[in-house]
Amino acid sequence: MSQNNIGEFIQQSRKAKGLTQKDLGDRIGVSDKTISKWENGNSVPDTSILNELCASLDINVNELLSGEKLTPEIYSMKAEENMMNLLEDNQKQQRSTILPFAAGVILLLLTGLLAIFTHVFSPDMLELWDVPTLLIYIGICCSLVLLSGKRHKQEIIHFLRKIVVPVGCICPLLGINQFIHQFRDPADIGFFVNQCVLFVLYSLIAYVILVLIEQHLDK
Repeated sequence: MSQNNIGEFIQQSRKAKGLTQKDLGDRIGVSDKTISKWENGNSVPDTSILNELCASLDINVNELLSGEKLTPEIYSMKAEENMMNLLEDNQKQQRSTILPFAAGVILLLLTGLLAIFTHVFSPDMLELWDVPTLLIYIGICCSLVLLSGKRHKQEIIHFLRKIVVPVGCICPLLGINQFIHQFRDPADIGFFVNQCVLFVLYSLIAYVILVLIEQHLDK
């Protein structure tokens, strides 16, 4: 089961139907960039949309996985071969998922402990408030990536782009408890607000950088 052969077959079948990449993507609920990645052999369709993709191209799953139109004589042979390949790929994927998932859980727990220590038990941390919160922010983002199951560079960048701003808006809220316990001077209010705004600004900058990286990878 070759990614390049599958990609070329998808392209041939799409053009035979008179569809653009966007037309096909709209039919099955993916972007034209995803279709392009399939056709270039950079990735393969997820098993959850194989039936819908094949229906849109008037082919069957066995032909898609074989990367060619099949005659009745070799159909059964190819079906058995493709089934074995799918089972092998699923087993590899399961093994490659366990370790990152476990690492994501451990990292999330460590990040939670850091958040509790920093914003609940640790005194006199107001001046360093942004430093531990930044570490918490990075830890949350990294753990979410590990737990998401994203493994390809494009998928990771796309996932990070979607979460950096929400996580960046939530993280400053972790400092509210610390601020309340350490509040002594009205001037501290301005400092706290400035830190929150600055943190959100950093998140927006990270978002823009990730958008540029994603656009570069999609070229």
